[in-house]
Amino acid sequence: MRVCYEFESDKPVKLPIQYNHILQGLIYDHISDAALKHFLHEEGFDINNRRYKMFTFSRLEGAFNMNRDKGVIEFKPPLKLTLSSAMEVFIENLSEAFMKSDRLNLAGQPLSLSSIKVIPPPHIDGRVKVKMLSPVVAYSTAKNMERTITYYYSPMEDNFSRIIEQGLHRKYQLIYNRRLPEPKLTMRPIGRIDDRYMKVIEYKGTVIKGWMGIYWLDGSPELIKVAYDSGIGSKTSMGFGCFDIIQTEKGGERNA
Repeated sequence: MRVCYEFESDKPVKLPIQYNHILQGLIYDHISDAALKHFLHEEGFDINNRRYKMFTFSRLEGAFNMNRDKGVIEFKPPLKLTLSSAMEVFIENLSEAFMKSDRLNLAGQPLSLSSIKVIPPPHIDGRVKVKMLSPVVAYSTAKNMERTITYYYSPMEDNFSRIIEQGLHRKYQLIYNRRLPEPKLTMRPIGRIDDRYMKVIEYKGTVIKGWMGIYWLDGSPELIKVAYDSGIGSKTSMGFGCFDIIQTEKGGERNA
């Protein structure tokens, strides 16, 4: 399930450039079901010693000015936030909580919800062209003596697509409790993706590298749907891996 929230404010909204944790906090703070909130925040779904929260969200959309020297981004309302999850009950609960709140708080600044748009699920029967709404992350870790080294892959590396595919296999098994007979998927950039598309995000003291841009997703429609609903790549519940489908191989333009 996917929704787009639109927020209004009487004043410009100022945030640190590194605001992923603030949006994540807005989401967690407004889950009204205590058991659901605890499960998503503290536990998640476990498979092969990996945990998945099964949701993703976009960066904020709206007119903005950025001051890199001060590390501040200032948005001019309205602001839009896209949220997607394989758990409908989560989005329904959060949306109801947003609607019941007279004022929402984002980094100490009041917001009001002006609209909620439920986005119809896409029809996927072939490869799709996607535009990232938040950076996609693919990484691996290795032990070096007593240190853990994290390596973030570029979309130009073969392992990037392989790691994306492996993560979606696990998510599919968690959602449907079965394996796909032919679980193939590739994610390839359209054109050359250079460092302009790389986003370095600091999340609670951890540096994460992700990539924006436009890509082809080719392979299992079931895996593409899982990616659309719950996010593609790693760290999706931190505000990574949300994308929009802008074209299908058999379909043409999906939306503007």
